[in-house]
Amino acid sequence: MPNNDFTDFMLKEYECIAQAFFESREVLTKWFKYYLLVMALPFSFFALLYKEKPNDFNIYSLPSTLSILCTLIGFIGLFITFVMINAAYDSILYARSVNGVRQYFSEIENKIHVNDPDKLISKYLVLPVVINIPQYRNQFLTWIVVSATMINSFYLSLGISQIKSVKNMYFNSFYPISFCILLFAVFVLVHIGYYHITAQRNEKGL
Repeated sequence: MPNNDFTDFMLKEYECIAQAFFESREVLTKWFKYYLLVMALPFSFFALLYKEKPNDFNIYSLPSTLSILCTLIGFIGLFITFVMINAAYDSILYARSVNGVRQYFSEIENKIHVNDPDKLISKYLVLPVVINIPQYRNQFLTWIVVSATMINSFYLSLGISQIKSVKNMYFNSFYPISFCILLFAVFVLVHIGYYHITAQRNEKGL
């Protein structure tokens, strides 16, 4: 029979970790809302600045102020994305801890009823009872990362390529659109690299 003190500890642990899991999901949701608000700011400035002269708008010939704004928004988006990724990792860690507690009690009950298959508790459990689920690279988080990667990389590549000092430095070697695409690809790799490395480190418990 299991130690009653340890069983009580596991029950308390389950309650605390389950609460922490739901709170971590709320934190991730809040950060995603903040992210969307920040990403929408440049469009408001575009609409305000070109309200009276919409034909003057050229996405590859932005004023320096808007170029710097796009760059800043891109970097802010990059850091918020990293925060969201780590918040998701916390949520996954809590979920695994909850699954571990569920596994503990499932194994106890199954040992008690090992000779009575009709009473095996594992037959009635739907949620996971293994501590390696969910994965740190999962569909939900991947879609968030992919969406944020596209938006951040767009702002960063557009903003940096439109800054006059950068134009003067590189446009002798690159066409504007080619340089913008190159920057976009670089920042996509930065996002993917961070996601891959941190997920792998968390999976290994580092």
